[in-house]
Amino acid sequence: HIEAHNKLGQACFRLFQFEKSQHAYEAGLEIAPDHSGLYHNLALSLMHMGRRTEALAMLAKAIDLSPDNVSSLSYYISTKSHLCDWTDIDSLSQKAVEMLIRQSVIVDPFTFQCLPSAPGNAEQFICATKFGASVKPNGQVRRRPASVAPAHENTQGRRIRVGYVSMDFRSH
Repeated sequence: HIEAHNKLGQACFRLFQFEKSQHAYEAGLEIAPDHSGLYHNLALSLMHMGRRTEALAMLAKAIDLSPDNVSSLSYYISTKSHLCDWTDIDSLSQKAVEMLIRQSVIVDPFTFQCLPSAPGNAEQFICATKFGASVKPNGQVRRRPASVAPAHENTQGRRIRVGYVSMDFRSH
């Protein structure tokens, strides 16, 4: 069951268990070596483990199998940029921008903004708008239930404590 391996990989990925997600995707690829989505997802796991060179190869394979996948292409360009491989960046970037305009797809705007042809222009806005609509399709802001809201204490006379939240402190 290819999709079972894919879903297991996605679940492990969301739990930040990148090695487990890698193994799930690789098990799926043993069954279906031409599944572009598994290559794409495997690449994302490899990137989060700091293995960008391997991720680039997986993204290249995903693009070979599914050349119209603008998400794989934008991650490919982003990964090339992280590796300081500027070969064909301009032409690949222009291709990704054209694909985004042409297709009704959702691409991570933070990956898309690294494209040389995208930042600060209408295409970046299109990308962000589509992504935002996918996160909140009804247009309403999701709120935490009141029972989960933190209790406020009387802090008068006490020092202020500040906390920082980031998804990638571990990378810095």
